[in-house]
Amino acid sequence: MSPTHEFYLVDRRDFEPRDFAKFIHTPSEAQIDDDVLQFFHPFLNWIPTLNPAKNDERQQGLCYYGPTVIGPEGASNALKIFSALADLYSAGSQVVPFTGTLEHKAGKSVESDEPEDIHLESEEIAKAFRTIAGFANTVLRSSGRYFILHLGI
Repeated sequence: MSPTHEFYLVDRRDFEPRDFAKFIHTPSEAQIDDDVLQFFHPFLNWIPTLNPAKNDERQQGLCYYGPTVIGPEGASNALKIFSALADLYSAGSQVVPFTGTLEHKAGKSVESDEPEDIHLESEEIAKAFRTIAGFANTVLRSSGRYFILHLGI
């Protein structure tokens, strides 16, 4: 199984974006498998975001290896994209096959490396995307009180 990306809905009254390290190793309400997120990465670049590890530097999309903040500026696009992805997975088969990264088996030559076969439950993927879309909706309605924190792999 590949690593996961964690998403949190955060209240600014409790934490600022620069406090992202407090969420490391904290269970999240929404997790997306890395292979799924990579598949949709180009669409996620349509979301304006901030990088709290770089003094809230403005960027587009999610930081792959670090923290990302989706605030009011990106919440509308995040809501549309994550809602659409949830609908897409809800319409599909129960199990979604993915071809993961190449796996190297000990004692074998590199030429024999094969991609990992991954089978994920479509409803679980849809549920996670719906949760993130709900976070985005809360951010939109909160007048800046809430933000989404994403922690990369």
